[in-house]
Amino acid sequence: MKRTLKGILVTVITVALVFSLVGCGGGNSPKALAKQSYDLFVIGRDGTLTPAQEQKLKELNAKVEALSEADTATFRAEIQRLMGL
Repeated sequence: MKRTLKGILVTVITVALVFSLVGCGGGNSPKALAKQSYDLFVIGRDGTLTPAQEQKLKELNAKVEALSEADTATFRAEIQRLMGL
């Protein structure tokens, strides 16, 4: 009985965490996209992006282009903050 209850409890907690991540956009918020873009910018400043990093950059650019106007403004403000502008 206790094993079953623990199993159900673990399952419920896992499902709740998954739904909370999905509900937050899973890292697709403007600030998260800005941070990921900035990190790749710092890595690639000297022109040493790997093919995987270049693919990630393309995916990030596609996500940024799909943002609403308000989210794009938030993205730009966050990039400027990260760059110290």
